[in-house]
Amino acid sequence: MEIESGKIGRRMTTKTLINKKIVSSLMKKWSNRLWLNEWHLYMKPSDKPIVENDSELFPVIARCNTINNYKKATITIDSKLWANMGEVERRRTIIHELVHVVNSQIEEYIFELLEELPSQKRNAYEKWFVNVREQTAEHWTNVLGGAYKDE
Repeated sequence: MEIESGKIGRRMTTKTLINKKIVSSLMKKWSNRLWLNEWHLYMKPSDKPIVENDSELFPVIARCNTINNYKKATITIDSKLWANMGEVERRRTIIHELVHVVNSQIEEYIFELLEELPSQKRNAYEKWFVNVREQTAEHWTNVLGGAYKDE
């Protein structure tokens, strides 16, 4: 599935447990609300668990990778976890990942700055920033979800 300049294209496997119409509708609605119309947004289903630094603490439902210079973002979604989620959880997941797109430039800049630190300090600051980044995305997910909960 692909959203490009507000138009929805197709780029999904047929084996996925993800309903194209549901994801397409959510991504289009929330990318418009977050003014991401200039971005090329892609969704990639994954049949394997998504592994991140903190994935041993809780399952990772989705991950967002951005290329800021080209305004491209790919949201990878764990198909099996998605299939077992309710409507509200799915909406929250899409909002959360799109908030990462909104914040991606500053996130990239901070990670580049952290690379300049000595490795002993870098690890502690990276853990701190990953936590702050997720708390910020979750806060804005709550704000946006609450602001539009009746729609």
